[in-house]
Amino acid sequence: MKNNERSVFIGAGFINNQIPWVLPIVIGYCKKNNITQIIFDRKIPDALLKLDYLANDLKNLNILYLSDVKFYFKFKYLAYLFSTINFIFQILFFTFLLTKNKFKKILKKNNTKNIRLFHNIWDSSILFMNDKSFYPTIFNKLKAAILVFYFKQLSIILKKKKICALFLNHDVYYYQQLSKGVNKKKEVYVQAMFALYKQKTTTNSWNTAINKNIFIKIKKNINRSNVDNYFRLREKGKGLGETYHSTQYKKYLNNNKIDNVIFLHVFKDSPYLIFDKKRIFIDYYDWIFQTLNIIKNSEEKWLLKIHPGAKLWGEDQLSIINNIIKKLNLQKNIGKNIFLDSRTPSWILLKNAKRVLTFNGTVHAEAVSYGIRPIIISKCPLNFYSLKSTLKPKNIGEYDFFLKQPSTSAIFRSSNKEIELSRFFLYFGEMLISLRNDLNLEFILKYDAKNKLDNDLKNSFFYSKKKYNFLNLLGASIQKYNCTMSQKLFNIYNNFYIK
Repeated sequence: MKNNERSVFIGAGFINNQIPWVLPIVIGYCKKNNITQIIFDRKIPDALLKLDYLANDLKNLNILYLSDVKFYFKFKYLAYLFSTINFIFQILFFTFLLTKNKFKKILKKNNTKNIRLFHNIWDSSILFMNDKSFYPTIFNKLKAAILVFYFKQLSIILKKKKICALFLNHDVYYYQQLSKGVNKKKEVYVQAMFALYKQKTTTNSWNTAINKNIFIKIKKNINRSNVDNYFRLREKGKGLGETYHSTQYKKYLNNNKIDNVIFLHVFKDSPYLIFDKKRIFIDYYDWIFQTLNIIKNSEEKWLLKIHPGAKLWGEDQLSIINNIIKKLNLQKNIGKNIFLDSRTPSWILLKNAKRVLTFNGTVHAEAVSYGIRPIIISKCPLNFYSLKSTLKPKNIGEYDFFLKQPSTSAIFRSSNKEIELSRFFLYFGEMLISLRNDLNLEFILKYDAKNKLDNDLKNSFFYSKKKYNFLNLLGASIQKYNCTMSQKLFNIYNNFYIK
């Protein structure tokens, strides 16, 4: 890489299906900022770089891969092959000394140096666990620590180079070291829900990137019927949210309705996108173990909703929950006061429920949309607009209190104002921020069928070409708006709010 050549970096797990629409945005950013070089973290198939709608602009850009860059070779052997004593020591320290109890003590201090490092290693360790384990093994932690320190060292190198911005597909697991290491000196943009948003802090997300005052203005000027109509489409499984959610099953729970619903997360998924040092549980396993211990003697019925996307993540969640129940010796509770369900659509459960628990999933906003004030563990995006919309326990004692209150308690009811806010919040994110509708794309997970991947790639080619000029414009304006957005919102934003 030439010393005087300004660059952008694209990495952290983008798949081939994303490149056709992400690259036009990055090209727009480069043209606006007089950037002449793009560095990818991996080899991109030549067929993608030779797409006819990209060819003309790519002639003016130098495309490199991390392995091509001279400084990388030196870094690779220094960092990845542990050629310094300090590096080896840190790897071994985090591998053998980072236990669950140690992590809890660190979390309570919450001002501990390198607390993010602890989170990234723990987070990545769980990603590598198998379905029969409850805690990361030494091997899981060793693999995680190596990757976390690898990306930590890479961030140090990138910080010193003339890289103006990083465009990342993930900001969790070991990848989070990239944004943590450079975002004080470089611009970092993270992909989520078919949108790129500027990562300013560890508490913002894709659906809170827009200025709060602008969000309120847009809400006042969007016809309420549009929001209500979209909400009805979501109930039919035709919304633009995560379509692997079980909204389209025809068979569902018809027997006695259950007032208390615990919406499980994919255990391998990260709970740390929004970084909340004040949460009372360290991860999803910790949350479920302690929750089951609290409700085991409850006289009310409790339903554990299996996450509908777990299998596509490669996770047998029903097996994990059954193993946890066995570990806690709660087999006798199943069918009495604790129930498992993998079929019932979420909206049906929410229509019947009186109390909802989630760590920090989208269901927190969905619950409020149905008049339920959910119990959450970690900060959620809706809290950016209303702290009163959820119940977030400050300690285990308060959590125990929330779970032992009757489900009919008024503390679990949402106000009409909060219901209206949450419905618009879902509409805003899925219809106005996300580019999914503009590009006609699918959510792609690890174990999706090949025909789904192929069809999604064709759509990505076709609609990215059709919308190429608009995608360029989004890249050129992302610094102004802090995020990309749908064409509908872009028109609204510019016609009414930006002078």
